[in-house]
Amino acid sequence: MTTITTITDTVADHYDLTRGHMFGKRRARHIAWPRQVAMYACRNLTNASLPEIGRYFVRDHTTIMHAVRSVRRRMLADPAYMMEVNGLLNKCDPFRGIDAFLPEPLNVSSVTLTSMPPVAINASFEREPA
Repeated sequence: MTTITTITDTVADHYDLTRGHMFGKRRARHIAWPRQVAMYACRNLTNASLPEIGRYFVRDHTTIMHAVRSVRRRMLADPAYMMEVNGLLNKCDPFRGIDAFLPEPLNVSSVTLTSMPPVAINASFEREPA
């Protein structure tokens, strides 16, 4: 069974970080991204609750929620990140199928598309006079 400790060690090793970086307060991108990936992996590969994962990383459970959302959003936006994260998840738990690592689509019901004005569509098939 995959544990939070195993996941954290695997992610830290992959990104050439120490365990201290994974639990520290630094928010530099090269440290924050691996930390968020580890939180995402813990959420998806273990049965640990958000508060349990938060206690392990010395963070609030809402920080874990943010990390999971951020990693999922980045994976959906860029296939390179999806491959990177899926590779790490496979390292952490090689016995899971690849389908288990595909992120769920984001809820976009609140997104409004206001950048383009509505376009009138000519539904007739006749040519307009020149």
